[in-house]
Amino acid sequence: HSEQNQFLSYQKSIAEALKQGSNYTTSMYGKWHIGGKIPLKENGKSNKRMKITSEDHDWTQPLIDGPQDIGFDYSFITNSGIQNQPYSFFRDGFLTTNVS
Repeated sequence: HSEQNQFLSYQKSIAEALKQGSNYTTSMYGKWHIGGKIPLKENGKSNKRMKITSEDHDWTQPLIDGPQDIGFDYSFITNSGIQNQPYSFFRDGFLTTNVS
């Protein structure tokens, strides 16, 4: 587990528990409530006002501490809902909005 998410080092996610010894394929759809950090370019700084378009953000990389980091095979999530940026979705950890 990443040291940054909300799980303690000895805890398992439901995805990890279902996969352990059972060979389940797991998915998560909806609002992701337990973290998620913007991937940054080298020496980049997080810009919370320009989450999608900041030059310092590296959206070729997956969301940090997303569902893929705690055992989910597939996901389609929003990180904040409609009240906060980014007003976009992430599929399997990657931003679905074209930022180029």
